[in-house]
Amino acid sequence: MPDHLGKDVGIRAGTGTADGEGLVLHVRPVLDARGVPESTGADLVGDAADPFERIGIERHGFRIEQRLHRGAAVHGSRRARCARAVWHSAYRHADDASPHLVGDQKVAATELNMQNRQISQSSSTPSISHVNVATGLPYDRLIEAFEASLGKWDQPAVVQLSKENAKWPEVEAAIAKMAEPFGLMVLAKIDQGRITSLSGTPKMCTLYLVGNPAIAKRIIEIDLRGSFYVPFRVAVHDDGSPDGGIISYDRPSSFLAALDRPELDAIGKSLDEKLDRVISNLDHHARI
Repeated sequence: MPDHLGKDVGIRAGTGTADGEGLVLHVRPVLDARGVPESTGADLVGDAADPFERIGIERHGFRIEQRLHRGAAVHGSRRARCARAVWHSAYRHADDASPHLVGDQKVAATELNMQNRQISQSSSTPSISHVNVATGLPYDRLIEAFEASLGKWDQPAVVQLSKENAKWPEVEAAIAKMAEPFGLMVLAKIDQGRITSLSGTPKMCTLYLVGNPAIAKRIIEIDLRGSFYVPFRVAVHDDGSPDGGIISYDRPSSFLAALDRPELDAIGKSLDEKLDRVISNLDHHARI
């Protein structure tokens, strides 16, 4: 492959035929004002006559297209090997060149490399149970009562535990104290209403990240994908209706069920119960 550093590179690799199903990854050069590629080696192919559906993105001189032909699924092993060889050659070329690239060139080469990473997508059958609790409390009172029913993350204490390289039982004890009274704490608070109200229309909505790191540790030890779900979101909002402020959240047992790990069922139900106790305690704090 000729040296195209600092220039545009055109690469096309594909499998399948006009009657088959094929996947083509095509990196084409950006055209100049005359509609002519600025620089492409004679050994690089750029023909594309088949009726492909095109999905593309363009960044910094490289146009990367993914084309999916929706015909019958017929693949020739020879064509597939050729396509892989061409694409892997392009991948190696970008890797070898990366130490010499700067600025936009390095960004474009990184995008080219990322095309070779494996991406998996899974679908889960369990449905998420979404809960909206109309509390009847004014928004400000609800915020106060909700936060009073939860513990608070103590960042200085956590930093100190880390500096001391504390043993896990000591960490668990510190977390349990932070999570009083019901075993959950606020790890982050985002007052979305304050900034969005600057648009001219007052809005009352706050998003919380709620959880317990000791419980999260148990979840991600069973399945690291659980780190996507914990801590979980709880929204407090009020649209001015007679129902007052509303608390919205997904039941932890339902979103953990999406991982399809029976070992997590008891943990999910325990989190449900903790959150139920927080909600039940709102009236008590609102009357104080």
